[in-house]
Amino acid sequence: MQHYVRATSVRHALDLLQEHPEATLMAGGQSVLTQKPPPRLLVDIGRLEELDQLRLEHDEIVVGPLVRLDQLARSALIQDHCPLLAHCAAGMGDPQLRHQATLGGALCDASPWAEPAPVALALDAVIALHTRAGPERVATAEFLRRTATAPSPMTGVVTEIRIPPATDRWGYVRHARRSWGRPDMIVATVQGRIVLADAPTGPVRATAAETALAATANRTRAARLVPDLITPGTARHTPHAHRRRLSEVLTDRALRQAGW
Repeated sequence: MQHYVRATSVRHALDLLQEHPEATLMAGGQSVLTQKPPPRLLVDIGRLEELDQLRLEHDEIVVGPLVRLDQLARSALIQDHCPLLAHCAAGMGDPQLRHQATLGGALCDASPWAEPAPVALALDAVIALHTRAGPERVATAEFLRRTATAPSPMTGVVTEIRIPPATDRWGYVRHARRSWGRPDMIVATVQGRIVLADAPTGPVRATAAETALAATANRTRAARLVPDLITPGTARHTPHAHRRRLSEVLTDRALRQAGW
């Protein structure tokens, strides 16, 4: 039987997580609806105003986890200071999903197809959490590792996503078998950082390609190093050799889009 509780504060949500290890936090509800088996206890944080914020603070963009994807796509602040994030949000799913899904929920989704994850990694975003031990901040790579390996859905509440402004040299290319479907592969790049998301392994930094790009400013040479991140175990519906070639092509396109 599924139970539902609406949290009245972040502290209340944490208490519920501590009392019920099987509990799952729910913001927009898009990720939760697809969980199998369904969670036994839903803790709804979707109406906590303290988690719904969007501002520029001390040269950082502060995004609350409850900010909807549609708001990110339309926000002048995001378009001016972080166009990569606005572009990604605008292209996710259909309008109904974008009006309901939240950035925090998308990042907490352990699915390797969660599109904002490679963007957050490329942007060097920092995730602020409130856990039982108190507040902490973790880099996106560490946060994604935790969500992918945590024995329970979540042991803390995301309170902020902090992103350094990045207005130039960005590109974002996704490949999906259907235009409206979840992508099989994503390449996100900004200011020389390159992230490959090859489902189902999730996003990784292409550090060798980044080094080559910084040394030569040659996007073709850099793109040739990205296929080394593709392993035989990541193939889902296409041969390994094809996925290697696809990663090179998508990286070249993303870097070209970024002006390299």
